[in-house]
Amino acid sequence: PGLVVTALVPDMATTVAAAALIAAAIAAGENVAAMVPVECDVDDPCEAGSAGALIRWAAGHLDDPRHVTPLAFAAPAGPLLAAQAAGVLPHLAALDRARAAMGETRSLLVLCDAIGPLEPITPSVTLLDVAARWGLGTVAVVPVAPTAIGEARAIEALARGAGAPLVGVVLVPPTHRRGAAHGEPCAEWDVDAAEALRTTIGALLDCPVAMLAPVDDVHDRAVLREAAAAAGLGALVARARR
Repeated sequence: PGLVVTALVPDMATTVAAAALIAAAIAAGENVAAMVPVECDVDDPCEAGSAGALIRWAAGHLDDPRHVTPLAFAAPAGPLLAAQAAGVLPHLAALDRARAAMGETRSLLVLCDAIGPLEPITPSVTLLDVAARWGLGTVAVVPVAPTAIGEARAIEALARGAGAPLVGVVLVPPTHRRGAAHGEPCAEWDVDAAEALRTTIGALLDCPVAMLAPVDDVHDRAVLREAAAAAGLGALVARARR
C-alpha cells in the first residue's frame, strides 16, 4: 500500500505535504519507504535543498540516495529532455529496482512528485502510471486560490484515468503558494473562504480534505509531526490501507 503526493505544478508545497504525510504515517506506526522517483535540476540524488533530501530525512532512514531518487538529472527541464541532455534513456526497471531495494521491510510507500502528473518519464509513461503500476492511491496538493476546485477535480480525473484513484486532498495556504520561499510571510487570507473550499471539494470528490497550515521548520520532526496531526493527515494514511 502507499500514496503518491502530486500537484498540477509540483513545488515546495508538494514536498512539504509529502513530508508531513510521512510524519503522520510514522506517528501511526508505519515503517515508511519514501521516494522522489524523478527529479530534475539536481546534480546528485538527494543533494542539499532537493525534494529527495527532505523526503529521505522525513522518512527517518539513511536509504541510499540512488534508491530514493533513482532518476536524477542535472538539466532544468522535464525528464525526457533532461535525460536526453544527460545522454541516457530512462527505464522503468530502475524505478522498480529502487522500490524493491527499500520495500522489503517497509509497510507503506510514499512517492513525492517533483515533475508533474502529466510529465512523461518515458515517451509513454507518467508518474501516475507508475503509481498505478505499484497499486498506490493519489493525494492532490492544491493551493487555496480561486482555481482550487478546478485543480482538485483535474487531479482526481487524471488519477482515476491512470488507475491510481484519489485518496484525498491537501489544501495549502498562501505561505506555501507556488513560487514562495519556505517561511516567507504570507498575505492575509480568508479562513472562511478556505473552509468553504475544503467543504466543497470534499463533497464534490467524496474524499477527506486536509488543510496543512504553514510549517515553521520542516527540519524539526516535532514541528512537522504537530502540523500533520493538526491537519488530520492520519485520515489519508488510513485510507491508503483500504
